[in-house]
Amino acid sequence: MWIALLGPLEAAGDDGHAIAVSGTRLRGLLALLALDAGQWVSGDRVAGALWPGGPVAANTVQSLVSRLRGALGARGSIESGPGGYRLTVDPDDVDAHRFTRLAAQGRRALAADEHGRAAAELREALDLWRADRADALDGIADDAVARLSAARAETALDLAEAELGLGRATAVLPDLRALAEAAPLAERAQALLMRALAATGSQADALAVFDRTRHRLADELGVDPSPLLAETHRTVLRGTPAPALARRDNNLPAAITSFIGRDDDLAAIGDMLGPSRLVTLTGPGGAGKTRLAIGAAARADGDVRLVELAPVADPAEVPHAMLTALDLHDTVLTSRRAVKNSPGDPVDRMIGALRRTPTLLVLDNCEHLVDAAASVAARLLAGCPDLRVLATSREPLGLTGETLYPVAPLPYPAPGVTVAEALAFPAVRLLADRGRAARPDFAVTDASLAAVLDIVRRLDGLPLAVELAAARLRSMTPAEIAARLGERFRLLTGGDRAALPRHRTLRAVVDWSWELLGPAERELLTRMSVLAGGADLAAVEALTDDDPLDALTSLVDKSLVVHGADGRYRLLETIREYSAERLAADPETDREVHHRHCLHYLARAEADDPLLRTGEQLKALHRLTADYDNHAAAQRWAVREKDASIAVRFVAALGWYWWLRSRRAEGSQAALAALSLDGPVDPLSAALANIVCAFNSFEAGPGFGSVFGFVDRALELRAEHDLRDASPLMRLLDLLDAILHQRDTQAVVHTAHLLDDPDPWVRATAYSFHGALRVNIGDFEGSAEHLEISGRLFEEIGDRWGLSFVLAELGEISMWRGDLAAADEVFRRALAAEDEIGADPGMSQMRIRYALCRALIDPPETATARLREVLADARAVREHNNIAHAAVALAAHLRRVGDLDGAAEALDEVAGELPFCGGPPHMDALHAASVAYLRLARGAPGAGALAREAAAIAVTTGDGPIVADTAVVVGTALMSEGDARGAAEALAAAEVLRGAPDRSSPEAAALALRAAEALGEAAYAEVRAKTLARTREELMAAFGDGRPDWTPDRVGPGEVRRPGTPG
Repeated sequence: MWIALLGPLEAAGDDGHAIAVSGTRLRGLLALLALDAGQWVSGDRVAGALWPGGPVAANTVQSLVSRLRGALGARGSIESGPGGYRLTVDPDDVDAHRFTRLAAQGRRALAADEHGRAAAELREALDLWRADRADALDGIADDAVARLSAARAETALDLAEAELGLGRATAVLPDLRALAEAAPLAERAQALLMRALAATGSQADALAVFDRTRHRLADELGVDPSPLLAETHRTVLRGTPAPALARRDNNLPAAITSFIGRDDDLAAIGDMLGPSRLVTLTGPGGAGKTRLAIGAAARADGDVRLVELAPVADPAEVPHAMLTALDLHDTVLTSRRAVKNSPGDPVDRMIGALRRTPTLLVLDNCEHLVDAAASVAARLLAGCPDLRVLATSREPLGLTGETLYPVAPLPYPAPGVTVAEALAFPAVRLLADRGRAARPDFAVTDASLAAVLDIVRRLDGLPLAVELAAARLRSMTPAEIAARLGERFRLLTGGDRAALPRHRTLRAVVDWSWELLGPAERELLTRMSVLAGGADLAAVEALTDDDPLDALTSLVDKSLVVHGADGRYRLLETIREYSAERLAADPETDREVHHRHCLHYLARAEADDPLLRTGEQLKALHRLTADYDNHAAAQRWAVREKDASIAVRFVAALGWYWWLRSRRAEGSQAALAALSLDGPVDPLSAALANIVCAFNSFEAGPGFGSVFGFVDRALELRAEHDLRDASPLMRLLDLLDAILHQRDTQAVVHTAHLLDDPDPWVRATAYSFHGALRVNIGDFEGSAEHLEISGRLFEEIGDRWGLSFVLAELGEISMWRGDLAAADEVFRRALAAEDEIGADPGMSQMRIRYALCRALIDPPETATARLREVLADARAVREHNNIAHAAVALAAHLRRVGDLDGAAEALDEVAGELPFCGGPPHMDALHAASVAYLRLARGAPGAGALAREAAAIAVTTGDGPIVADTAVVVGTALMSEGDARGAAEALAAAEVLRGAPDRSSPEAAALALRAAEALGEAAYAEVRAKTLARTREELMAAFGDGRPDWTPDRVGPGEVRRPGTPG
């Protein structure tokens, strides 16, 4: 079914035939439901929108819904439920939603300078409009009409900017004239018009636009032109291309409601953020500090990251909340040869990530964690010269250099003003705006003015209190609200407001809401305070023995519980804190409710964990991710309560999820905390928790060396309690132990014993590791055979993670064989499997491998762009290992195409990442080899010594292909020194170590030609034959002998190595 709202209402079935929907209210109901397609629309909202004149019986709404069901017939479905009514259509089948999606896609393409794609998508979005306004929503959702109209105007400007980027200034000029004329104070429209005029040779007209706009801004708003308009003016004067809008990285939430009465505050905070690196917004709860901070951050230059500290209860969790907001996760999908470690101190990780990029960090709601927030902020500011911090708190952070900005309540008028005069004050405008959202027919009138003024005065103009009062307009008149405020808030009307605790005004508002609740509603609200991040109905039901549905429905109606489009329930943070205090007042009930919450989410995690290794993987991942805040909160509660049994069971259940979702540091720390508790623990859970600690610590835990102790303990528990067949991971434990100790031959034997395991996932995993290990010991063909079997098994199971891992290995083998077309196809399949899991592009090493493959196929410019893109993706999530891998890959490509300076710059970036990469030194070896290649290309001294050091480092990894790669650079260095025989030996050694020649390596191919030419074909063949007859072990020892001390130094571009790395 197709529904059109962007103009008069139209509806059509899948066959394209129009659906007749007659009657104003029936058409209004369809439009209202379509506006929130797929989401619940409450009966009160339907009644308020379609019967604005007064109350209407519930069965009247039900009757109208039944009539609409009849009109739609089989072509559409309307569901009924506790949340109201829901039209079950794909939002993309409603033109307003499709417009929003296309406009957002086009805007992202524009931000990426993909002007052609942007123009196409933005034009498609605008073509959905059949009139100047969303007429179908007139009178029933006027706020949506205004929002869509504003979005249409902004999309038109986006399209104009894209067209300018394509050089179509002449074609777009008429549209820009119309847009600028319609919004004479919209600086972006005026700037784009200036660009178009300048591009078509009308410089004088462009300057006239600037002068006219500057005067209007001064006369009507009392402000100067924005930096964008001023810079456009300067570039027109200079005759240079005008600037595009700045594109930045931020995680700021999009505004859902209008922002009223804070223009002066925004300007003042913007001015402070220039000279001061730490600005703290202070003021009472409910004053609007958060909204103001987000608004100010949206105007700031550079990257912006918002850290929401409100959900954080433990001061020790502050750095980890900041890591999450900064997207500093560990790599999710990786091969054994790319395993890395991240430093343990989260603040050091943040300093490493933020030290190069100008960033504004917004720390929101610091008051309950003020010491911890201040400590972290001080370290970050000291270590990151380009960092600025904007904090919100009910008290200052107390740091030297801190600039305070008190956030005052919104101004409100004294009695005796007219309606028009009252609406000039922000507090009254806020009540009017939010009142209309609660009840579309609400307006400030002469009759209601006195009560409205009484409300905003007695609430001190505090935005949150005003908004909560406005929500009650759904069922009360302003006079009734004012009367209740007089009873409830009489303490706030007298005495010194500054002498009261700063949370009292907010508490008074919530107290008032609390007084309106019945006993069942109060009981449920306090119990729901244990929920973190929202929950479904089953979770709410688990918190009580009573049926909560009626009370829950009432709480949703009263706006104390939010029922989201995803069907989940959540409490606003203010309400959750208030309810949690009420719950804590009864310690026995508090523990009972937390215990219920804990057991419910433990059962969910234990049910979903085995599904992560089946065809239900994606569904299980979705459920675990949706519930993760609750899982984590429940596990932390078990640790605080010293309940070792539950805490360890949580670790066992969440371990594989932590691995797949790249929460490895968090997983390692949770496992350590649980395993440190005393008390009886199920042996299988304890063994699994030790395994979780091992494989998560391998990359992000207390240190690489600690991994062995966890594995040893798991082995002891398995033997002591006969647990080998109790879990798939138990049967893989011997394999994990052998891999950790780099006993590849022994690991191959262990995998061979598992190839006929009854569990299909264990079989698939055994084949995958058997294949990967055979590469390491030089069995090239045996590796491919086992990997192909593993891939088929994983595909049959439905495990996308396993499939992507195997396909990545096969892609590399195809590259080594020189079959780039096959490699390209395999890597594409791997990426498709990875995408199904939902991996972030910046976290994926697969994309780096694929970019390396394409670099051997594509034109140099295309390859460079792709490699820079994967590097940018890694930078965006600040993933040190992937930044290093991508930069090494880029450096190799740039060196091959002759851009030696670019290669050196990329290797400098690698050097900057190495201090944050630990574990087996694969990257150190590749970095040293890359620098050696660069020295050879430049004819700089010391390349040979550095190449041999790279090989010696590679030998310590036990990884045959890595050693083979470094052997080629050793051979290239020997060739440059005139030792053709040594070069031929090194190249043949690489073939032995890899198990086959690497036909994808331009360096290996060039070295073979040079050595054969220098020695002659016969002598070259003789040297090769002798070297190929040597064993892998002999060659490993040869490259590992004489390794120099590996100490920190700098001998050329990109050559800073990690301090403290053993020699």
